[in-house]
Amino acid sequence: MHKELEGWEPEDDPAAEHLSHSPKCGFITLKKKVEELSVEEFLKLEKERQKCIIKKVTDEAICKFQEEIKVGRMAISRSAASEP
Repeated sequence: MHKELEGWEPEDDPAAEHLSHSPKCGFITLKKKVEELSVEEFLKLEKERQKCIIKKVTDEAICKFQEEIKVGRMAISRSAASEP
């Protein structure tokens, strides 16, 4: 899963931090340096990264839509309750 990096300290090792926060990352599981990746491996990693981004954006949109539905339903209920 794609994660944002926050709270970096100057002495932090990027590879160690990446491993500790994303142990299932495709890049980590390949156990290769960027320079050692084949084009096929790189494209597979990029495909997975894009899928994670799409899922995150979609999940956020669904959550926002569900909240808007909730607010709309409450407004309809208040309106119906106030009618004579």
